Amino acid sequence: MLNLFSKIAIKIPRNLKGLHSDQRGAESIEKLLIIGLIALPLLILLVWFRNEIATYMRDKWTDVQEDADVDP
Repeated sequence: MLNLFSKIAIKIPRNLKGLHSDQRGAESIEKLLIIGLIALPLLILLVWFRNEIATYMRDKWTDVQEDADVDP
């Protein structure tokens, strides 16, 4: 039983060192983090000002419809 624990105790640090030095996928994670850092504040702003944005867009759409209804 002690021999099993000693083998495990030797393998765990070795595997952790291998995992720590493995750089595969790091670039993808970095790209996702950058995209998240850009997208998250934009999403927060859209949610925070959703009523103001909706009102602005509704007013502009009404202006466009009124301008289209005018006979030349």
